[in-house]
Amino acid sequence: MPRVTHVKRARKPIPSIGVEVGDSYYWWQFAFSKRSVSKTPPKPSQLTRSEFMISLYELQEEQSSLTIEDAEDFASRIREIADECEEKIQNMPESLQYAPSGELLQERSESMNAWADEVEEIFGRFDDEMLEDDVDDLCTELHETEVSL
Repeated sequence: MPRVTHVKRARKPIPSIGVEVGDSYYWWQFAFSKRSVSKTPPKPSQLTRSEFMISLYELQEEQSSLTIEDAEDFASRIREIADECEEKIQNMPESLQYAPSGELLQERSESMNAWADEVEEIFGRFDDEMLEDDVDDLCTELHETEVSL
């Protein structure tokens, strides 16, 4: 993970992101790659190169604004990530499937499926006749679900 640097006062403008002299901005850089610059702090999904972690962080970032209408699609996207992990395990030679890398993929798949089950269970309690306060409570519960890795 790269180190993020917060520049409090820019000495020269960065027109590509709209930074003027005196504005603050953030920059970070992965080894052997180009520097990334932003006016806002980077999201966790921007600070990793792991496909799995990018997907996971994006889902966690999206979860805070999740609504009941989006819950079913959200759970299916979680399951897609679990399926990708399973597919990677199946594509590994059998000797590696029981190695630490295969076990890691298996743990990730199980965690993602458990998270999807939890989201679907919360979504399953939704009823068309629920009061607005009850729907808000379900949304809050959805926002608080976490995946453990």
